[in-house]
Amino acid sequence: ELLRSLAWEARMWNEADKLLAMAKNASLANKDLAPFFFLSGRSTFEKKDCKKAIPAYEKAIELDSDSQYASEGRFRLGKCLMKVNRIAEAKGIWERLVNTKDNFWSPLAKNELKLLQ
Repeated sequence: ELLRSLAWEARMWNEADKLLAMAKNASLANKDLAPFFFLSGRSTFEKKDCKKAIPAYEKAIELDSDSQYASEGRFRLGKCLMKVNRIAEAKGIWERLVNTKDNFWSPLAKNELKLLQ
């Protein structure tokens, strides 16, 4: 957790894939791998590589849908889905995010849905 946290806070996006590989090699449990997939998704999102970010976010959410990073992951997943013209999927992701009532990410998702109208 410390290594992932340091990389996240320092925005060490270039190290995300290396950290994910290290986490996989360490045979971590699925839930323990999820933050590394979230980090990988965020890294590629920041690099504007949505095609690579989408599977990372999807895997992270699959592994730990209740993670502290899950709401952000869902929001950014929706943004990436929009960029690759998967509009219906993005809408569904954001609708589910709105229903979580996350104090920060739900209003942002609600705004994205309004923009789709």
